[in-house]
Amino acid sequence: MVTAANLATYRRTCLVLVIVVVFYICSFGIMIQKDCYSFCVGRDQEKQCFSSKFAILVYRDDISTDNMPFLHKYQPSITLPEYLFELITFQYNAEECFIGRHFPDVAIFAPQKSCAIVGNGGILRNSGCGEEIDSHDFIMRLNLAPVTGFISDVGSRAHLNLVNYETLNWLYGNLTQKEAGDIKRDEFLNKIRYLNDSVLWYPKSMDRMDTRYNFQSVAHILRDVYHLPIKMAYSWKPVAIEKYFSLRQTATSGFNMYAIARTFCSHITLYGFYPYEEDDQGRRIQHHYYNDMDFMYRGKVHNFVTEFKQLKTIAEHRDDELRLVVDKCSDGESKRLKLRRKGNNTFVNPIFWFRIPKLIS
Repeated sequence: MVTAANLATYRRTCLVLVIVVVFYICSFGIMIQKDCYSFCVGRDQEKQCFSSKFAILVYRDDISTDNMPFLHKYQPSITLPEYLFELITFQYNAEECFIGRHFPDVAIFAPQKSCAIVGNGGILRNSGCGEEIDSHDFIMRLNLAPVTGFISDVGSRAHLNLVNYETLNWLYGNLTQKEAGDIKRDEFLNKIRYLNDSVLWYPKSMDRMDTRYNFQSVAHILRDVYHLPIKMAYSWKPVAIEKYFSLRQTATSGFNMYAIARTFCSHITLYGFYPYEEDDQGRRIQHHYYNDMDFMYRGKVHNFVTEFKQLKTIAEHRDDELRLVVDKCSDGESKRLKLRRKGNNTFVNPIFWFRIPKLIS
């Protein structure tokens, strides 16, 4: 027989359970998603924000390769109490995400004064630009081009290395399908070993599972099997800069690198960007500084000539921001660069507020 006392106890128990469930749902079950149009660092007066469209996210050294999903457009969430607290204290902004708080596994690049982007063009062969290239604060290279045997022309230092789709697939194939001791496998490993602790960056889409799997596999082999101090990086949003520069065809890796470098470099010098078979004196130029091949510089996918002309125009009008080297480098002597801080940039005006040249969380 149910007594009034038992009924009252039952009701109180149910009420307590309801309160607990409601409290749990409100505290942990309701999440508020952030849009992440901007990435920010610092707080209050020192807060600096930049466009997430052009952000390179570098996984920290202490992050396991098993925890590197390389997810594009990842939008973090905050709990309802966090949301209410930020709302009450006037700190909430749905479009801002903080590196270190909302993206604790990655770091970003610090601002750089003097940057070099080393293309793979044959114009670099016998240029003697190696010492000048290595004198820059931050050096970027493309598609694991070799430096051994070409140091006097291309230098040896590297901080960031872009790999395109073809290079990623070649790298994956040689690391996973070749046995130890294979010439091609050893060639790729030697290239990467020579890069020291630089960053390997894939800038395009990883929405295809095979692309993400290949990059994750490369990360695992390089870091966990061979224990190389290479860092892995990806773009929060796949790089697509064609509309910003009115390009009718797909941008090349070099042009993509330049476009992203503008967001954290005050002064950029381009080497090895020269899409012609002869120099201005009529001497033949091989396609790459490290090998030769027939190549169409005006193709269906890329138009190297159009990009070069645009870069040349930018260099002529903004010599404090961009310098284009298409000649020998004063017999290898390092030139003194005139560096000035950039003004507002109509392309994108992010600010990376940290020390140079560290990666900062």
